[in-house]
Amino acid sequence: MATMMDSALGYAADGFPPERRSDVRHKAVLAVGKLIVGGHERFCLVRDISSGGMKVETTHAPERGTLVTVEMRGLAPCRARVAWRDGELAGLMFEEQQDVEVIGNRRADASGWHARAPRFEVDRVAELRVDCRPKIVEVVNVSVGGARLRGVSGFDVNTAGQLLLGNGLAPLAGFVRWNAEDDIGFKFATAIDRKSLMALIG
Repeated sequence: MATMMDSALGYAADGFPPERRSDVRHKAVLAVGKLIVGGHERFCLVRDISSGGMKVETTHAPERGTLVTVEMRGLAPCRARVAWRDGELAGLMFEEQQDVEVIGNRRADASGWHARAPRFEVDRVAELRVDCRPKIVEVVNVSVGGARLRGVSGFDVNTAGQLLLGNGLAPLAGFVRWNAEDDIGFKFATAIDRKSLMALIG
């Protein structure tokens, strides 16, 4: 039976608005997502998604009715409201319908824009080793595929190296993807695993 909160938010008994429950453009996924709750970034796993909403898994899931911003590969930051919560699982209802067909798409669209995994802001130092030369750098942001590093220059694009993050994390092999002034983009040779990413973003 729908609760007063459900009714106030326009939800049906299953936690989603009646006009969206019949949404057939639904697909199961297992992708890294980012929630912004009260200005703070949180890691989440997207379990499934439709044009009207998504199910996510995250520690300290927000309360029902909370307004959040959500992002994942192929889904630009958009606003959603928590429709239900069950332990570490939460159902989000988008404020505006989304195009599910582009979710997870790695190809460029007609404008040349490439979908990318969400980036998480971090504030920590690490050691970058290139040609056996260690360099202390600042990690500005990180995603499953790479990191933006500050305080380093002079390395050519495609130069291989290793990023040592400490805290028991294994060194991350990769290469310089781009450079601009005092920053470089370091692409990981292999996508970082979930536990390591969560340890990085705290």
